[in-house]
Amino acid sequence: MDGATHGGPTWPEYLDLLEATARSIGEQAADGHAPVWPVLAAPAGLPPEHLSERLHEVLGLLTETATRVEGRRDAVGVELAGLTRRVHGSHRPGPGRVGGNFDVLG
Repeated sequence: MDGATHGGPTWPEYLDLLEATARSIGEQAADGHAPVWPVLAAPAGLPPEHLSERLHEVLGLLTETATRVEGRRDAVGVELAGLTRRVHGSHRPGPGRVGGNFDVLG
């Protein structure tokens, strides 16, 4: 048995879900969107030995995806840090003025 319990995914199904999720996350990041990582429940127990190679492939893809997303995050951080901040004037109203736009003496 590949670890299916209570209607959850088997290990092969879970690895397929992880792969599809990693690819989707990579595409979201490449398109400039904030990736959404879904919650995926792993099957109970350890993965069967015959899925070892497949598991390593998926883990490699997840690592590549995480690296790509982190790179995109860092690039956005640099871009944001380079933006000029708006400098606001004094927020204190001057004499005869409330809020800077309303003349109470006029």
